[in-house]
Amino acid sequence: MRRLAPVLLLLACGPDLPIPADGSTSDIPGSSSAPSPTNTSDSPATTNTPTNATTSAPDDNTSTTLDPPATTSTTTGEPTLCGPACAELRDITGNLEIEPGTDPQTFACVRRIDGDLEIHDLPDGDILMHLGNLEEVTGGVTIRDNAGLTDVPGLGCLRSVGALRIQDNGALTSLAGLAGLRSAGSLSLQDNGALTSLAGLADLRRVGGIYLDGLPVLSELPAWTFEPDNALGGLSFVDLPALTDLDVFAGMTTTNGQFYFTAIGCPALTSVVGVGDLLRSADPVFVYLRDLATLTDLAGLDGVPAFNNLDLLSLPQLASLAELEGTQTIHTLNASSLPKLADLHGLEDLAETDILALADLPLLTDMSALSALTNIAVLSLDRLPALSDLSGLSSLHTISIQLSLGSCDDNPDAGLDKLVDLTGLDNLEVAWNVVIGNNDDFAGFTGAPKLATVSELHAVHNPSLAPGTLAGWAATLDPTPILCESQDFDMCSCFVFDP
Repeated sequence: MRRLAPVLLLLACGPDLPIPADGSTSDIPGSSSAPSPTNTSDSPATTNTPTNATTSAPDDNTSTTLDPPATTSTTTGEPTLCGPACAELRDITGNLEIEPGTDPQTFACVRRIDGDLEIHDLPDGDILMHLGNLEEVTGGVTIRDNAGLTDVPGLGCLRSVGALRIQDNGALTSLAGLAGLRSAGSLSLQDNGALTSLAGLADLRRVGGIYLDGLPVLSELPAWTFEPDNALGGLSFVDLPALTDLDVFAGMTTTNGQFYFTAIGCPALTSVVGVGDLLRSADPVFVYLRDLATLTDLAGLDGVPAFNNLDLLSLPQLASLAELEGTQTIHTLNASSLPKLADLHGLEDLAETDILALADLPLLTDMSALSALTNIAVLSLDRLPALSDLSGLSSLHTISIQLSLGSCDDNPDAGLDKLVDLTGLDNLEVAWNVVIGNNDDFAGFTGAPKLATVSELHAVHNPSLAPGTLAGWAATLDPTPILCESQDFDMCSCFVFDP
């Protein structure tokens, strides 16, 4: 028995295998008997948010070369292993490109890439099986233009990426191969026409932004449960014709500060109420809603005290702005092509705005909901055929950049065809640049008795404005403004303004 003692002692003191914090090993991809990899889900995500009213995904300029030159380090001994058995695991410093003809031995047994990974133009996913040990990419992962790729095999151990962009993979139907991913600085899926489900990303716990564009058969989103301190900075949904709701985000908040929300070209989207708590937890807030054929109200935008930008464009079923009641600040409000909107009820508390552009609102008859406004930089009104005066703007004192009544657009629908003068601008004293264009019945400048300061005045194609009326009114101002008057649309610049 004494001869057996050293053997028993060695067994008792053998190396411990690392175990996840929750003690489980059942969810590890690759090998059911392998110990768990180190958990990277708590690594902070890098937030990648848009800076304007766009529908763009994260930066597309992923490097396709090993620049700077990739270097490799190895781990020997008994490393924690996820994926197939390897004599030694390697880390790559630099960018890795995988394309037809790439030698798979250059990335076999790689555990970490300190750089970008680009996978493109592959006929199938066989070569990706050599990435079976990959757990982390500090930069962006781009998977694009792989015509034969139906899933993303070989990436079951991938836990953390700086950004994930999957684009133009026409046969891709599933992301099940990414089921291990827990953290992504941003997630961008674009023009993957056969992708029916994002269920493979259901266990994502941290993400800085989600950008989905051109996914025609995607009808629902995964039941994501993000970490409470997740800094989600943006959601963008563009050209998703089958998406019906955003309820998966209900109750979520963000610690990011600013938040961008875009929904464009989603004809089946009936509500945005699911993003309400995200909007209310952020400041500043940017919202762009456009071409949403079945959206009937703005539930979800209620309770947001301030918007940096609010675009409401081509929403044919929207009949009310009532959910905006209580909102005091909208720096840029652009409302256009809302055929059922008859009034601006909901904007009564709006006291601060820089740019207000209202266009193509055929039922709008008055501006009374804007009675709290006293100063504004740009006020642009066009294609409001039922608006006969500017009542409701009587508190307005200063327009510091531009007042546009109608436009210089050679379009039969342009202009404010029932507007006859400036009635309603009772307290306006300053309107720096003034454009009066394409208004069939506009005949004079009465109704603004205090207006004394105008820098430039352009009046184009107002057939009821008698010759000499413009010059006569301008002569009452001190100093006399620069004038341009013509029935020809090409004669005056009209300070074209695009909100």
